[in-house]
Order: sequence, then structure tokens, then C-alpha cells
Amino acid sequence: MIKNNYSVLINGKYVEVKNIYAVGRNYKSHAKEMNASITKNPIFFQKSLTSLNTNHIIELPTKRDIHYEVEVVMLIGTSGENINENDAFKYVEGVGLGLDLTDRKLQNDFKKKSLPWFLSKSFKGSAVVSEFYKWNNSKWNKDFWLKKNNNIVQSGIQNKNVLHNNYTFYKSIQIINWVYSIIEYILLYFILANDFGAFNFPGIY
Repeated sequence: MIKNNYSVLINGKYVEVKNIYAVGRNYKSHAKEMNASITKNPIFFQKSLTSLNTNHIIELPTKRDIHYEVEVVMLIGTSGENINENDAFKYVEGVGLGLDLTDRKLQNDFKKKSLPWFLSKSFKGSAVVSEFYKWNNSKWNKDFWLKKNNNIVQSGIQNKNVLHNNYTFYKSIQIINWVYSIIEYILLYFILANDFGAFNFPGIY
């Protein structure tokens, strides 16, 4: 397939993304930081396709309070409904890393007014993703991290089976199971890293 604005790279070939989902309040420390209640089931939100950024350079919007969260991203490669948890990972085409960028001030303003905060999560370049790869236990069951100005500001571990009881609420396979109906080639972000932060000023990173 020829690359277009909504394509991601997996094992040397491009596939066109059809939707972008993310899981909110999946990380315990972040939920506490946001003074957010803990829900029994995960909270999902969407980013528009125009948010997708596969470039090596991240250009931040000016005059906005942009926060970052490094996350594991799954590329769903098969459509399905009412997916059994035991079969959930069979729907994953590949795994990569991503940055979920948020306009925190705008999000908080929306929350205070009890309004949807879609626009605080969905803006140009706010869904940053790496290249995707087929799952490989020897490669993916390792630490990953985010560096800012050569300093590690976030770190975590990727594991498709482990529920990190001290940090996260839901397994990746549970998250797929909770998405009642999926179509092929959607991106699914979920948090498996500690700490969160903000860029100090608008610019290019």
C-alpha cells in the first residue's frame, strides 16, 4: 500500500488507519493526580485521524499547555465483535509506542463546564506513533522510556499478559475485550508507563 496521511508502518509495509481509540484513567498515579474517580470498566475516548503523527519531529501548537504521556499502542488488524478475552490478542496486528498529547488547560476548562473534552485530546499531531512490529516476547517484554532533553521522564514495561497491580487497572487483552466492536486497522492507546509531564514551551521536538 502507498503511504498517505493516515497510514502507519508495520514490518516494512504501510496500512491505512481507520480510527484511533485511547483508554483514560488506566494509570493509578495519573488518576490520583487528576483527582479522578476510579471506574469499574475503562473509559475510552477518540482522537481524529488528523491527529495522527508518524514523523520523527513533533511540532507543538503555540500558546497551549501541552502535556505528554508515553503509551503502548496496539494496531488492531482484524474486525470483530463480542471478543473473548482468551482470543483478544489474536486481533492485534502489531505493537508500537506512542505519545498521547493533551491540551491540559483546555481539558480542565471543559471538565469544569461538564462539556466533552474531545478538542483537548484531538488536534494536529496529538497522536504520535512509532513503527509497529509483530509481537515478540523477547523484544517487547522489556523496559521502554521517554527522554526529554536527554533525561528519562517516563518509563514502563510492555507485557501482553501482566496486570501491573501497582500501576494500571486493566490488561491489554481486557481492554480489547471491552471494546465491544472493532474494525480492522484501528489504533488503541493504553498507558503502561509511570509519571506524566508537560513541555516547557511550544516548539519542535
